[in-house]
Amino acid sequence: MSSSSSSISPPPSYSPRSIDHMLSGACAGIIAGGATHPLDVIRLRQQLRAGWQWRYPGLCAALMKEAIFSAGRIGFYQMCTGGDQRRSFARGDSAIRFAAGGAAGVVGTVLSHPLELMKVVKVASPSNPSYIRIFRNLFRQQDLFRALLPAVQRSVVFSAAQLGSYDVCKRKVRAMDPELDYRYAVLLSAWLAGIASTILSTPLDVAKTRLIVSDFRGTYDCLRCIAQYEGVRYLWKGATATWLRLGPYTLVQMLVWEASLESIRRQRTSSV
Repeated sequence: MSSSSSSISPPPSYSPRSIDHMLSGACAGIIAGGATHPLDVIRLRQQLRAGWQWRYPGLCAALMKEAIFSAGRIGFYQMCTGGDQRRSFARGDSAIRFAAGGAAGVVGTVLSHPLELMKVVKVASPSNPSYIRIFRNLFRQQDLFRALLPAVQRSVVFSAAQLGSYDVCKRKVRAMDPELDYRYAVLLSAWLAGIASTILSTPLDVAKTRLIVSDFRGTYDCLRCIAQYEGVRYLWKGATATWLRLGPYTLVQMLVWEASLESIRRQRTSSV
């Protein structure tokens, strides 16, 4: 395949460093999170069974959360898996990719959880309080890490499914057609990763959202109560909005991530 057939075709002489992936991940998270924030608000309101409003609060907290979450998650994932997205890996390494994705989700969630709380409170509150007031109340009540465990549980599943399946699918796609434009391999792999992460993580995402604003004894108790009193189908409440968000979110995030790495590669190699 000629270098002109794809705009994502970096020279093999430079392998991105962890900081490169962190910067690219932060950029990808901000752009993807900002583009899909209205759908995220709809998802939260469906999960909270709140009424429809033509407002999309929480954008500032969402963007800051995405920057920290994506930088920590992607940076740690690449530290565990070797750094270069283009490098091939053996069949037995697939399990490592999924495990690394789950561990990376823990890192990103712990770093960004207070901002996630602020976003959910902003969306859920009809009075639309200021971020300063929300932070002050959470800090005073020592609730900056409220519902951290369910958030970590959800993120482990989500990140393992998204990052792991993205890498594995991309390897499979490129193995089936080595001449395929790299951009198409990224698009197809990101689309499949979005489906996998939505199906697997939605019940835990519903529990995480409910636990932030309601009193349950834990994730299992929350899931049990939802299934018992509202119906099993409500465990996937907001799944359509989640998919409508995670599909474009994953596509945009992976494309921006890869394009940012491409730009960094070119700058590094041209400076040598």
